[in-house]
Amino acid sequence: EWRHWSERVTSWKYPEDYDPKFAELLIPTLDSIRYESMLAMLVPKKKPVLFTGGAGVSKTANMLQYLQGLDREKYAVKMTPFSFVTTPEIFQRTLESCVEKRQGRTFGPPGGKKCVLFIDDISMPVINS
Repeated sequence: EWRHWSERVTSWKYPEDYDPKFAELLIPTLDSIRYESMLAMLVPKKKPVLFTGGAGVSKTANMLQYLQGLDREKYAVKMTPFSFVTTPEIFQRTLESCVEKRQGRTFGPPGGKKCVLFIDDISMPVINS
């Protein structure tokens, strides 16, 4: 059933049973609902997902929350941040650390799982020299 995104934003209450750290607070917003919905539709279909947006709109927090909810029996999850020191060699080693050789030139996550790779801050600029 189609509904406008704004109708999907749930109300939020501060937890009363414990005192959470500020970084643990994830308040539902229009953007977070969109991100969650896109992930829920695309990841099971093996489609790539790229989130864009300004700083502080909770792209990373929403992604981490989604990844924590994945069934670890079915999915191998690898998270890697990009920064100005990330080289192609570092990235290749990161990828190779979560896959095994199957046959010929085929690689994949161990145990017949599907791999979800999360690259954070993909557009980090190079430091000016």
